Amino acid sequence: MRLTTRIGAALIAAATDLAIGTTAAHAAPAAHHHHHLATGYSIAVAQIVRPDSGVAGTWATDQINRTTIITRTGPNTYHASISDEGSFQTIPGANTPNTPGVFITALGNGFRSTAALGGGRTYDITSATGPDLNAINGHVANAPSSDGWLNLAFPHGVVTANNDWHWTYSLTCRTLFGLIQSFQSWTNSAAGNSGNILGC
Repeated sequence: MRLTTRIGAALIAAATDLAIGTTAAHAAPAAHHHHHLATGYSIAVAQIVRPDSGVAGTWATDQINRTTIITRTGPNTYHASISDEGSFQTIPGANTPNTPGVFITALGNGFRSTAALGGGRTYDITSATGPDLNAINGHVANAPSSDGWLNLAFPHGVVTANNDWHWTYSLTCRTLFGLIQSFQSWTNSAAGNSGNILGC
């Protein structure tokens, strides 16, 4: 059986048309943003469905709302941050994300389990052309990992990922009567990994 995940109330409206294992239709394109952000900043919000790799291969499918904030810091230079919130669906029989050779268990009734993820990273960019926010806004099919994400918006620039990345995953398993049976958490970060996700 598979674990059906639920997203927090703030994310449901933006993600209701995303389904695991299906290709999301592209949202209507927003106005193009090819400018140098002379003042202030720009924000793009994307909906992403993508596989998640742990230390020993793919262990889950993520359903993410990704917010990207880009600020102009000088002539042809920018600072960007991405922030992810959403949920994940574990893959029974796959290696757990933090321990090769330990496998995710067969899953219980997903309606009694809740899985959530959150995290992000920052970047410094040099580009003579301002960002194309259409490339990282709305439903983005085949979205690259965070390391390649800003290359979509700055295809002709130089994007440097800062070593401040972190993502945390949590899974709450409940009994038939709604009591908490177990709480599992895994943190994947530049500072190191901790915890694990075993399944329900």
